[in-house]
Amino acid sequence: MENSPPNSISFEIKHLSALIGRTFDNQILIETGKDSKSENSCNVTIMQSYMIGFIYNRKDHTISQKELEKEFVRRRSTITGILKLMEKNGYITRKYSKTDARVKIVTLTDKAILLHKEIVCKIDTFNKNLEKGLTKEEIDSFYSIIGKIKKNLE
Repeated sequence: MENSPPNSISFEIKHLSALIGRTFDNQILIETGKDSKSENSCNVTIMQSYMIGFIYNRKDHTISQKELEKEFVRRRSTITGILKLMEKNGYITRKYSKTDARVKIVTLTDKAILLHKEIVCKIDTFNKNLEKGLTKEEIDSFYSIIGKIKKNLE
């Protein structure tokens, strides 16, 4: 096709990312919202769900905003916008650190913790579907290649 983009790793990764995001939203987040009995249980994006999972695995379910910026490789303004929406929707609280007033500490709410547990089960199934038809060697190669590409970009 004359108008199709040329083969490139960046295009394929971007396209795959969009497909995963859309499928994730439809199969995980929307279904979770339908299945849950709690009010507004699932008005989160894929990025917010990743952040909830990352914070969940931290001591006391807390983290500094700066650590989130570094972990998710996003600008401060982007992370601030995401966190403001998460706070508005009742998934996190943000407070200044008791030891350093320049540092904002992000803490998950009980609502986010319950949602995280619900989503984790569905993510496991989602990931198994992504790996369908792939051998262990192909999966290992995928991780090796992705690791090299990340290193090239760093």
